[in-house]
Amino acid sequence: MITLRKPIKKYESEAMAFKQEFLNNGESVINGSELLDQMESYDEWLKSVTDNTSSETVSPSWVVTDTYFAFDDNDRLVGIIDLRHELNDFLKDFGNCGYSVRPSERRKGYATQMLELVIWRAAEVGMDKLQLSVEKSNTASIKTITKNGGKYARSFTFEGEEADVYFIDIEEKRKSTVILYVHGKGGSADEACHYKALFPDMDILGLDYKTDSPWETNKEIEKTVAILKKKYTRIILIANSIGAFYSMNADICKSIDHAFFISPMADMETLISNMMTWANVSEDDLKREKVIKTDFGEDLSWEYLCYVRDNPINWTVPTDILYGSADHLQSFESIKKFADRTGASLTVLQDGEHWFHTEDQMKFLDEWITKIEY
Repeated sequence: MITLRKPIKKYESEAMAFKQEFLNNGESVINGSELLDQMESYDEWLKSVTDNTSSETVSPSWVVTDTYFAFDDNDRLVGIIDLRHELNDFLKDFGNCGYSVRPSERRKGYATQMLELVIWRAAEVGMDKLQLSVEKSNTASIKTITKNGGKYARSFTFEGEEADVYFIDIEEKRKSTVILYVHGKGGSADEACHYKALFPDMDILGLDYKTDSPWETNKEIEKTVAILKKKYTRIILIANSIGAFYSMNADICKSIDHAFFISPMADMETLISNMMTWANVSEDDLKREKVIKTDFGEDLSWEYLCYVRDNPINWTVPTDILYGSADHLQSFESIKKFADRTGASLTVLQDGEHWFHTEDQMKFLDEWITKIEY
């Protein structure tokens, strides 16, 4: 997932390497860079973009502008994008935003993510629409704009190049619903694609979390939900297995409108106790060793057990649960107790497994999730 950061001195070496890659690729223009492509000194450029963020210090020939570096999950600077809060005579055709992705990182969907994030920055500063311009020949950028809701408005010619003007209605995008999918162990964010056909009128996002403990993954979920809250009116959560447990450990109840849990890990303490029994590990053993590897591939952790005990789940989101009667990780009694305590509805698929994967199981899941009103 892309994150946007304001330029600071700390990023000088990365920014100059970013610029050099364009030059090495035969590209002298870096769109959206606020003249990074023309300035030799990073300090000079940094002062310029910093001054331009305020109406009191902005250049007389320019408009208030926020410039952002885009970093990927590996903390690599992959793109740059700017947001011009208004348009002057020069910008009336060119619009509120320009962006570039470094040559080695193109065709990975980064531009689409960058623009999506900037749209919500625009909403935060009170803008109700975003104007963008793109050369007719730049099909990749046109796709980036239209994927973010851009609608064609008009065309113009600049220095012999034909270009189109698009508008993105920010308020219209805010009035939509997004589904956030949180996968289980061994799963992936790509599983979210399954739900696109079931909810064609909604945006679908799969969370590709990078950690595997509730005190870390919950922060990833909280961060994602906070971003989505600025973009959408409603957030629907679909969480599978331990993904549901991570979600319930996150502070997101006030932001989620409805949740669907599939084979949720609703009683983690009992599961850990069961695994200790299977591995013939006592509580004293685990407390002493801290971490014990098992023959069935799971690591038992004293820190994890203590966390579960010290942080009981307090889930208040309207929730529907789908459970398989042959689930070997969570008992029906545990799921029923959780459903009763939280007021969730509970649907049981006879002979259904913990991992819904067969054709019949997936058909049942699809019919279950699409018939519920929320």
